[in-house]
Amino acid sequence: MTTKFTQTTRLALPILLLGMTAGCATTADLESLQKQVAELKAAASQAGKTADEARTVAGEAKAIAGEAQATSMAALTSSDQAKAAAAEAASNTQTASQSAEHAAAEAASAAQQSTDATKKAAEALANSQMAASDAIHAKLMSYEAASRAANANAAVYGLKTQLTEEGVLPSSTEEECEDGESATEDTKTDEAGGQPQAEKQE
Repeated sequence: MTTKFTQTTRLALPILLLGMTAGCATTADLESLQKQVAELKAAASQAGKTADEARTVAGEAKAIAGEAQATSMAALTSSDQAKAAAAEAASNTQTASQSAEHAAAEAASAAQQSTDATKKAAEALANSQMAASDAIHAKLMSYEAASRAANANAAVYGLKTQLTEEGVLPSSTEEECEDGESATEDTKTDEAGGQPQAEKQE
């Protein structure tokens, strides 16, 4: 932009000088020309300053753009890392969920086995109690049978004693004597060689 103003100034000055040498320029024209030249120089200087400011701003903008690009790259890197971390977390979560489901299934199976074992233990306890009750009942029946047998023996002994005292049954001493006589007669019969039987036949 400064170069354009300089070229314009270079073109305008010869034209003005030609006009002055032609003899038609006055003092007012010279002052006006000087004023225009000064304005052109000021404009050129301002344009140069503006261009420098523009270049400075452009450099700052470029630096900011570089920083923004670096920040964007860092953000992309962080985003990729975050995605990788999220994927790993999702995988870990899925693995943990599967492990939890497996553990829950094992716990349910263990609970079922515990329930079955408790049920079998209760049945065994009930059977044991029934067996104990049956054993106690059998023992009581045995005691009762023994008591009845003892009572029966006592009754038989009492009846036998009463009948013996009444003379219906022989006493134990008489039975021994009768047994002795029977044994003696049998011995004699054996010695005779069957003679008593012959006599009976006659």
